[in-house]
Amino acid sequence: MSPLQNQKKTRAILAQLTVELSQDGKVYLENQTLDPKLFRQAMDNWNDTYEGTLTLTNLLHELKREIDLLQDKIPLFLK
Repeated sequence: MSPLQNQKKTRAILAQLTVELSQDGKVYLENQTLDPKLFRQAMDNWNDTYEGTLTLTNLLHELKREIDLLQDKIPLFLK
């Protein structure tokens, strides 16, 4: 194994929207967004004095809202 394979993962995906096009021309959407409440709970369990938890939780709320809006609009773009 190379030294790179032994490194711990130092980043986590908080939100991700993937838009894929199939060979037959269909568009597929995949939304992977952390639930802000579960995120907050996990962060508080990890370190309840971490100062960035509220900011990150608010960011997740906003990202989820924006991704949901975008997902609603995408089918309209494809008509």
